[in-house]
Amino acid sequence: MSELSDTKFRFNGPMAKKEREYQGKSMSLMSSTTGIGMASISRIESGEYENPTGETAMKMAEFLGIAPEKFYIKESTDERNQRIREEISSKED
Repeated sequence: MSELSDTKFRFNGPMAKKEREYQGKSMSLMSSTTGIGMASISRIESGEYENPTGETAMKMAEFLGIAPEKFYIKESTDERNQRIREEISSKED
């Protein structure tokens, strides 16, 4: 399998949250400015929802003044599978 086909990109919500907090901006302000619901922002920032639409990612990035691609990270299929196994294991404890 080629490296490209084995690689996926995922939105790094926790990094977006750190940037928002670093800038001193509230989730409420982000929601009212972008039109993204607070529950959606919360799920994205917690990493629970790691694949927001391009439009949502763009709105969040514009709100923060950052290029949207800065919030995407590459992850191989093996890395993704390992991360998911660890998340499942931690929830079982």
